[in-house]
Amino acid sequence: MGTKTEQYLEMLSEEGFRPAVDDQGDIVFKYEGIKLHIVVSEKDPEYFKVIDYNLWIAESEDERKKAERVARQLNIGYKVVKVLQNDNGFGITIEMFVPSLDVIPPVLNRILDTIKFVRNEFVDLMNKPEEVEAVFEKILDESTH
Repeated sequence: MGTKTEQYLEMLSEEGFRPAVDDQGDIVFKYEGIKLHIVVSEKDPEYFKVIDYNLWIAESEDERKKAERVARQLNIGYKVVKVLQNDNGFGITIEMFVPSLDVIPPVLNRILDTIKFVRNEFVDLMNKPEEVEAVFEKILDESTH
């Protein structure tokens, strides 16, 4: 059966990807131009996490605040996927518990498509700042009623 890392490498290769292991032990691969990492925890065999560390870098305080609002909006609006912040950098992750790695291939494309979709939504909203506040306020209003 092999280690969890070996199983991920095999699974991704069978799905047509060219995965590699980075210096931190993460599995790295590209999906439609997006560099993704599967964080491997050999001690927690049921934990599955895919992350895009390179969503956005805010270059000013105003841009960071806008990105935070966009991240909150997307986190409220979508299941499973979360936009994360590390200082001025933003990323996207999907994490879950799975009974075995066998359940991942049937939903792998949905996982990857979701990351891509939310990435595109984030970028679109960042490029349309006038719409961010209105949409965010609407979501907040709906979630409090």
